[in-house]
Amino acid sequence: MRQRAVFPEDCCTTPSGYHFYERPLFLRDNGDTHNRSGNRFTVPTPGSWVTQETAGWVHYYPRGAALPDQGWKIHISTVPAEADDVLRRTAQVCHQQCLPFKHLPNFAALAQSNSKYADRAASGKFITIYPVQDDVRLEAALNALEVTLKGYSGPEILSDARWRDSPVFIRYGAFRQRTAIVSGEETAVIKDEDTLEDVPDRRVPYFISPPSSRIPTVLTDAIQRRTSGDTVSRAEFPYTVLSALHFANSGGVYLAQRNESSSGACVLKEGRSHVAVDPNTGEDAADRLLNEFNTLRNLTEIPGIVNAHNTFMVNGHRFAELEFVEGVTLYEWVAQNFPFSKTVEVETYTRRCLAIAKKISEIVLHAHAAGCALVDIQPRNIMISEADGHSVSAAAPAVTLIDLELAHFYMGAREGKRRFIGTPGFVSDLDSAFDPRQRDGYSVVRSVIHMFHPVTPLCSLSDTIWEGQKRFIDETFGSRAVDAIQSIDEEFGSPLLKSVAHARRSPVRSAWVGVLSTPERTRNGLVEGILRSRASSREKGVFPGSPVMYESALGAWSVGYGTAGVMLMLDRAAPSTRRNRVFAAELEQLEVQYRACEDFSLLTGRSGLACALSEFGAPEDSVSALVAGSASAAGRFNRYGLADGAGGIAAALASLCLNGGETPLSEAEAMAANLTSGPIVDRALEGPLGLFDGMAGLAVGVLLLSLCPGVDADALRSSGKALIDAAVDALVEAPDGSLQVRFRGALYPYLGSGSAGVGVAVAVMHQLTGEPLTAHHVHVLHRIRQACDVRSCLYPGLLKGMSGLLVAERMFTELLGPPRTAMNPLELLAPFLFHSPSGLLSSGDGGRRLAVDYAHGAAGLLPALANSTHLVDWLPVANPQRLLSPRTRQPITIN
Repeated sequence: MRQRAVFPEDCCTTPSGYHFYERPLFLRDNGDTHNRSGNRFTVPTPGSWVTQETAGWVHYYPRGAALPDQGWKIHISTVPAEADDVLRRTAQVCHQQCLPFKHLPNFAALAQSNSKYADRAASGKFITIYPVQDDVRLEAALNALEVTLKGYSGPEILSDARWRDSPVFIRYGAFRQRTAIVSGEETAVIKDEDTLEDVPDRRVPYFISPPSSRIPTVLTDAIQRRTSGDTVSRAEFPYTVLSALHFANSGGVYLAQRNESSSGACVLKEGRSHVAVDPNTGEDAADRLLNEFNTLRNLTEIPGIVNAHNTFMVNGHRFAELEFVEGVTLYEWVAQNFPFSKTVEVETYTRRCLAIAKKISEIVLHAHAAGCALVDIQPRNIMISEADGHSVSAAAPAVTLIDLELAHFYMGAREGKRRFIGTPGFVSDLDSAFDPRQRDGYSVVRSVIHMFHPVTPLCSLSDTIWEGQKRFIDETFGSRAVDAIQSIDEEFGSPLLKSVAHARRSPVRSAWVGVLSTPERTRNGLVEGILRSRASSREKGVFPGSPVMYESALGAWSVGYGTAGVMLMLDRAAPSTRRNRVFAAELEQLEVQYRACEDFSLLTGRSGLACALSEFGAPEDSVSALVAGSASAAGRFNRYGLADGAGGIAAALASLCLNGGETPLSEAEAMAANLTSGPIVDRALEGPLGLFDGMAGLAVGVLLLSLCPGVDADALRSSGKALIDAAVDALVEAPDGSLQVRFRGALYPYLGSGSAGVGVAVAVMHQLTGEPLTAHHVHVLHRIRQACDVRSCLYPGLLKGMSGLLVAERMFTELLGPPRTAMNPLELLAPFLFHSPSGLLSSGDGGRRLAVDYAHGAAGLLPALANSTHLVDWLPVANPQRLLSPRTRQPITIN
């Protein structure tokens, strides 16, 4: 079962000494006794009750109790300081009234559920109670909880209605999760009691009132208060909200206008009480917003710092009225303007960056002169305002620093608490040894470096990366850029220089400069490092992967993020590992781990595991058992790419069919029937474009499936071509003339979700059908190829990084011939390589730790460094060389 989303910051709880992503505290069975955030909650339980832990919750219910499918649920919220008492008191009520309930397992889970970027629809739900659906007993439960929890605090649960003046909330929804196909998509459902039809059980951060026929009389007042629009007066909230600029669990940011004012638009920033609590200071989001307001009011004379005008409280939420700053963040500005393509000149961009760098440093130095440390300086907190619509132009940009909730005064009468927190990649390992000016200075310098080499936060792995960055910046943008960075560093007391000197003594150091000689030696070094990393992993028996490995119970063994994918890539890059029985123990575990898994996807489920076992020579009946039922499962998906959709299942079945076996063949026939007669292809045409996340991936799966005996190959190929044509037509032209995928305003060339994956689908179609490329497809491939030829990339991995661009280029070379300028794999991957106690490894997803998984880590780099004739040896299906053999080199023919 899939857990809640896991992010890189959740997996970096050890401050030093462990260089891989680790299991988040909120998912650990036993907490760290020295760290209260990991300690488990305990509940004395009567002997007649059953206790069970699943999917991050601890459940309690009377033996033999049967829950209805749906009804009114009761949620209890709390703050960490009161959680033990609230749980003990709530459990007493539940035991007395025989009410099944569940709670979060430990303090870390509670902190995560109320963190800044937690799921807003689920946030605040510490305890869930399943009352009897009877008006009298429901009222009795609510009244008892109100009395026993009187005076306790908790954050507002946005999806629920509050029960009177208490941390008790109610919502109508499913007691036991059911899924069904609604409007062509599999979704969580409840039964409409009037029509008896399945309708979505919507999990959203606002209250949805059910039909009045399902509202008990006892809940009428509570729901009326929750749904009434008159709970806040115009005097309490004298603004009209025009739009939402940003949402976080800690509070939103809104574009607004003060009523009866002609002063124009303003920004309303919201801070929720009892949410995003700092464990060191006890301050919540509302406290930090007040701190930001007070700090800004004392910095009004400094140009370049956002102005604050007003603050007030409404229903436990603090609001601050701030100046509206037109423009984009520096992070967005770099993403839009960085000369990723080697065909783009750099002179104008360099000049603009130097102007921005000078303004940032001047603003911060003025704040320091006023005795204020700004603390969280990083590209997402720096606004860039351009006169011509935020593009590179001749006019100097305006620079404004925003989001200063951690700022504080460190001199004189206004001295405040010192805080040593900030954004990873913009905080030095020497942070605690630096004074406030050096801390800010390090953040400024790293923000400037980000403009010239946007691979932050790799420096959180080792600041020695600066030695390679300096050479890259000098070669790409010239010595004046390096001189400017070093000059700014000196102005703030040389925090970067000192951090780099300190980092040279660390066991993890950048491998960028001086020691990487050839792709073959680098690949061999990675193989050795990957093999040794297993012994260093804190997850017994598995390789240390990226954070996604913790999102499901079986993720650590999966093809995409766990051991199976690492084994596949190692076996193809270094076949001797199999001969030496390196994988003997893992092979015994893989089948055991996945037999009970209901996920049939390629990267996280049974289809991928079946491919790995088949390639390693597992018995046919073991493989067959894993894929049985996969065709029908794919029909229920609302995802279509290779990663976790129907395309991945189809590709897996095709590869297994060509390896032999009756069950894969029958499943492939059923899958082909679903794809040619069902709505899957039509639904995919309305979704994402990419190879691993959308229609290009389904196209590849459909085309590979056409190779299986007993299927309608013509119909499958027709569907595949239609999907590819749709994906190609939806690509957009980047400023450099390349073709890329647009998603949420950004352009992506990557293999997983970008145009490189679409180009790979075109190449697969050409190889499988044997038909000549059309002039249109040749033109498209050239422009996609241009998108892949970049100076730099945010990550190294296969799905959304440099390795994926390199393996795509290999396929383009087969079709189009050598590029004008060859892409050097070693040169392009070197920034992401690090020496570690395990050996040579690469950064993983998020860039904050090392990882060896297929999708994002070192295993996915092996195909890009291989001198292989197999064009799709990176594809995680069984023996992909049997699906697509290299073409005989010949001139390209065009219809």
